[in-house]
Amino acid sequence: MSDDGFITWRGIWHGRVALHVENGTIPAGTHTAFGVDREGEATEDRVTRALESEVVTWCVGDHAARSALLERLGLSGDVDVYTEVTEPVVRASVEKPGDIDVICLPRDLRFAVALEAKCVKVSLREDDSHKVNRLGKLRGAVDQANALHGLGFHQTWLWVVLLVDGSRGNAPNPMGRRSDAAVREVAEAVQAWHLEPEVGLVFSELVQPTALSVNDQGGFMTAVIRPARPNHQGSGLCEQLEELRYARSALSVQRRDLETGR
Repeated sequence: MSDDGFITWRGIWHGRVALHVENGTIPAGTHTAFGVDREGEATEDRVTRALESEVVTWCVGDHAARSALLERLGLSGDVDVYTEVTEPVVRASVEKPGDIDVICLPRDLRFAVALEAKCVKVSLREDDSHKVNRLGKLRGAVDQANALHGLGFHQTWLWVVLLVDGSRGNAPNPMGRRSDAAVREVAEAVQAWHLEPEVGLVFSELVQPTALSVNDQGGFMTAVIRPARPNHQGSGLCEQLEELRYARSALSVQRRDLETGR
């Protein structure tokens, strides 16, 4: 968040033609108009009905969305991104965190980044006002992020993904509209629940602006509200991460061999 209170979003307009928002600062209430006349099949699937694991997988699996997220986290170059990580990093005997939603591994494992992800549904009403749904469920994510920080990663983040179904809005499309207000509402709640000062706070907005699938037309933007403080990562964790990288690479090779019939 900038000193003047604006939130700097960076991301892409996703519709197989990617419109990149480079360093765009979107004040609260600004309508950022992208074209919404793309052809495609209407769908009953709404982004707000997706499972949290599906959203996380989409965000890190889509090349453009993943690049936008990693850039805001300060990661560049060759980065391995793994989801739903348990052993060897988190042992079964550990109560919290039960697993790690996302781990980002650069070539130098001493600078690993861990994220606790939480999806928050944002409803846009006919008058273009917003409602953040079931905000109280985010409290558990704060506790998880604090526990994740205790594992000793170089950086730890709480990653809040706002899921916006904008198909009922009256404006051309909701990319960036009301986002700042929703972010501030959620950020105030997180602060009240005592997120550890070393844990960063990053928001993404995944927008489905029309009746089309979010894969045909949608927006993904990311903004850092509070940067994570670097931590000295110990050799023991680095060894566990090396083991994780080896195991996931081997699994990827096995899946590729199965797909190609080897």
